[in-house]
Parts: sequence; structure tokens; C-alpha cells
Amino acid sequence: MENMLTERSNKLPRKPPAPGTFLDLDPNTKTQVGAPGRSNSEIIAVAVEFVFSQQQKDGRWSELSTSAGTPDQWVTAYILGRLGDLPANHFSPAQHDQIEKALEWLIQAGTPQGAWGCMSNTIPDADATAWAMIALRSHERVVPESATRWLLQCRRPDGGFAPHPEACRAACCQASIPGITAVAAKALGVLDSGTEGHLESWLRLAPGSDPATLAASFYVCSEVLDCDAALAPWSLLNRVCYLTVLSTPSHPFEIALLLRSLLQMRMRTSWAVAEKLRALQKSDGSWDGSPILGPAFPVAATNPGEGQSAMDRSGLLATATAVSALWMAESRPRLSFGSDLPRPRRLPER
Repeated sequence: MENMLTERSNKLPRKPPAPGTFLDLDPNTKTQVGAPGRSNSEIIAVAVEFVFSQQQKDGRWSELSTSAGTPDQWVTAYILGRLGDLPANHFSPAQHDQIEKALEWLIQAGTPQGAWGCMSNTIPDADATAWAMIALRSHERVVPESATRWLLQCRRPDGGFAPHPEACRAACCQASIPGITAVAAKALGVLDSGTEGHLESWLRLAPGSDPATLAASFYVCSEVLDCDAALAPWSLLNRVCYLTVLSTPSHPFEIALLLRSLLQMRMRTSWAVAEKLRALQKSDGSWDGSPILGPAFPVAATNPGEGQSAMDRSGLLATATAVSALWMAESRPRLSFGSDLPRPRRLPER
């Protein structure tokens, strides 16, 4: 099963199902093809409008509320990072202004050490800092060298990354966290053997029956495949493939992460997953937030005890993730069926 990744990308494309037919993506669920009355471009456009409608006047986004506060720095960085996957000409002049305002807010929110915290009243953490670096870079802003130095201090001997530098002696800061590790590797542009080994071991041992762990696995897979600095080893990619092929998520957030992974690996099943995601869009352009987002997401690890209450209630994070995934499908449609393009540079030539 783990050798499914070797599926050739030069097979003939399958004929897309006609509108109104059903896709058997989950043995217990049948999803109708297409969002009624909306083209793919319209689906993305109204979703982007929803994301900007949730922005506050000072430029930040704040969601995923917890009893300890609102992780506005992390959420703003995450949203900017996902919007950065779309081309600049996709946004209206007003939306460009909103992005610039958010970037300025995020830059001002950084600490003197060149790092960011989950929320304005917390100490810097690796997850928020990594996403801030990704956000700045994706919108062609300079990433401070101090941010890179600070993030590297969070690396552990096992190749993973913990929420805080090793000098922090709190119990929650000592262990590497896979979700943070994957995003840190993406932010740093470094996917070395130590990091690869740490992620592969975790993906191999993660219980697939647990919904929260499965969501976290999709998150790790998506971010690992986004890291362009190095060729990921076959063993890691095969494990990613194993999870994405055998799992059938039901919530939009996890479906969007699965779609990103399948598109990166040029799996033909990505077309059906994209249609399932489109069909779940609500009339206001958003997607429902995931009920297991809190305990599964790395942000919960930086705020112990808050995992169960951290929730994407408005669907902002799910929507931003879905927009990013659907744009990937829109911009590279042939990858869903197999194409005559060169194989992904991540996969070594034989």
C-alpha cells in the first residue's frame, strides 16, 4: 500500500463526472458535484470576500477564541500565509490595501527578538513565528534574520521543533511537536534528515482512528509537501501517501489539507476531493470550522489546557485553508488527472 506513491503521472486523464452526479468519497457519504450556481472562480472569489469581511479595523484577524485570550498574531499570520498562495492579481485594490494593513500590523506585533507569540499577551512561540515568516515571505516582505535565529533555538536534538527555545524549562516546551516542526521546516526552507526522521516516525505511529490525530496528520503532510528546500525521502512520502489515500475526512478543514497534499503529489483522486470541498461551501462563502481543530492544531500546544476550547467558530481558518487548496487545484488542474508535465521535483528521477 505504501508504494502507491509510485503511481505514474502520465496516465490518461479520467473523464470528469457530470454535474449532478455523486462521488463516493466516503462509504457513508455521497457528495453532489459542484456548488449550485457557482463556478469554481466564483467559489474562490466569494470565499476570499468572506475572509476579508472578518478582518478587524486595525488590520488583524482574530478567531479561534480561548479562555486565555484571542490568538490574533497567529491567526493573522496564518491567514496571510494562506492568502499568499493566491496570485497578486487575484485581489482587488481594496483587498490589496487590507493585506498591506495586516502585514503592517503583523510586523509591529513582532517582539524585539524578532519573534511572534500566539496572542498579543503571550511570549513568542515557534508556531506563530514560523507562520509570520511564511506570511511575510509570501507577500514579498523581508523576513528579519533575527526571526530565523530565534526559530532555530526551538529545535531539539531529535530534529523536531518545540514551542519555545530550549532555555524554557516548562514541561510543555521540551518535547518536539510534529505540526510545529513541519511549519518551522517550511518557514526555514530546511528539511534535513533529522527533521524528516522525526516527522516520519510520528506519522508512522500516529493512531489513524483518532479524529484529532488524523487532522494533525493531514496538517503535517500538507506542510511537509510545501517545503521546497530539499527532496523529501521516499520513506516519508510513502507514509504521507498512505495516510492520504486511506483516510476520508468529513470536515472542510481536513478535506482542504488533504486536497493540498494530493495536489502536491499529483494524485488523480485530488479532483474528486476538490469537488467534495466545493460542495460544502456555505451561501456566505465560508466553510464550517472543524470541531476537532482545537486539540489537533499546534496552537493548542502553546496554550496548555486550551485545546478543547480553541475552536474555529466562524470558519475563518477553514475558509482560508479551503481557498488556498482550491486555488492550487484551479491553477494546476491537469495534475489531478496525471499530465505530461515533468514529475514533481520532490520525487527523484529513476
